[in-house]
Amino acid sequence: MTSDIQKLISIIGQQLDWGNSSAWQSRDFEILSQLIYDKTKVSLSESTLRRIWGRVEYKHLPSATTLDTLAQFAGFESWRTFIKQNTKQITEINAPTTHVEPSEKAGISLTYILLIIILVALGAVSFFIIKKANPGINVADYKFSSQRLTNAIPNSVIFNYDAISAPIDSVYVQQSWDPHTKTLVDKKKHQHTSVYYEPGFYQAKLLIGKKVVKEHKLMIPTEGWLGLIEDNPVPVYLNPQDFIQKDMLNLPVAVIQQKNMSMQPGQHL
Repeated sequence: MTSDIQKLISIIGQQLDWGNSSAWQSRDFEILSQLIYDKTKVSLSESTLRRIWGRVEYKHLPSATTLDTLAQFAGFESWRTFIKQNTKQITEINAPTTHVEPSEKAGISLTYILLIIILVALGAVSFFIIKKANPGINVADYKFSSQRLTNAIPNSVIFNYDAISAPIDSVYVQQSWDPHTKTLVDKKKHQHTSVYYEPGFYQAKLLIGKKVVKEHKLMIPTEGWLGLIEDNPVPVYLNPQDFIQKDMLNLPVAVIQQKNMSMQPGQHL
């Protein structure tokens, strides 16, 4: 199965055309996570993708859900479909060449032409549906800014927005690239408060329906070293003495167990 996974991520790499994945930065995996969600509506975290791409040592195989999502992002119906097609391609490469009569070639060409016509028609219909879903939206009519309340974690951030011109009531404030951090707000109001539980560099967004009308960068800092164990929805925070030792940072297993945290990998992979 490992060779099949390598083949799949190689196909995704060719489609993205981002160069050698060994040179990808954290931001690249964040963007890839967003692209996967946009196409499949399934969220794979940055840490999950880094493990699959071999940037973090991890001895377990990905779950069926993760493999299906990656296969769908690459253009296959499912992971099983990808395996079948990959096996079929290898068989066809090793099989003897079959002579095709001119009449058969003409039939195949006609099939491809009809398929292209259908795809173009579907694309045109999709374009008009998307255009109709966001009627009369002019990004210049909207305002969006934010203000941190502290430098500590958790950190409350006040978002100031003006979305009174929205033609629909579906107005959202999204904390970052992750669509799961999207919150419905009242378009007639002008403030919304969100809590950030982890430090980092975020891209906050104001959306009207599915259209991003405003976005800006938001840095959530810490006051010195911060140790935490990821958990949903709120991480477990560590005291400095738990992980800061002389000349090194180290988190003993005993500390994790004291926090009642499972030593098994999460369900997302």
